[in-house]
Amino acid sequence: MYTLCEQDKLANLLFMASYGRQGAETAERLMKRFGSFANVFAAGRGALERCGLTESQAALILSLRFMARRCALERFGRSPDLGSRGALEEYIRALYVGVRNERFILLCLNGQDRLIESRTLADGTLRGLRVHPRTLFESVVQTGASRVVFCHNHPGGKVAFSHADIRSTRVFWAQLNAIGVTLVDHMLCAGEAVVSMRETCRLDGTFYLPPRPQAPSARPG
Repeated sequence: MYTLCEQDKLANLLFMASYGRQGAETAERLMKRFGSFANVFAAGRGALERCGLTESQAALILSLRFMARRCALERFGRSPDLGSRGALEEYIRALYVGVRNERFILLCLNGQDRLIESRTLADGTLRGLRVHPRTLFESVVQTGASRVVFCHNHPGGKVAFSHADIRSTRVFWAQLNAIGVTLVDHMLCAGEAVVSMRETCRLDGTFYLPPRPQAPSARPG
């Protein structure tokens, strides 16, 4: 649940972006519509404008979302050490600040688990998220990475890998092994939660596939 303090901050931002017009009512409407400060800043332009924001107010919200992500990442420096689970989780959370669509990001690491480069390889569409193998392997070769981490997010908050996630990772894991590149892990970011496929699905060649939910059986008439 959002707080009045967060609503007041949002009202002040909207006030400044509307050249003095009142922003309190619009802020209250946004918070009630989206439920939280974070959700307001993750909303798209169309959704914001349908809640009564002017073009300049919506543009401000969108620009602040980008700036927040840049600020979150800059504190790690150019080549952060991502060798510990805690550091990796924090960096992944920063990567997805304000990202409202599903996104697949490749972290290219050197042999000491320092980041060489992060690359967005795919953004989600109505047909889902598709990572092209050629794009993946070109990124590995171009950066000279010896170790990589896959990351993707679930904007809806579902903290579980899908069967498709696991199957595609199994294929990439084998292909990367064949060229001497280690797939360290596949991490899922859902809200504040960051989940490891290595831990939950045995990313070691066996790959545990969670059972599919069973449809309820029909009762005899």
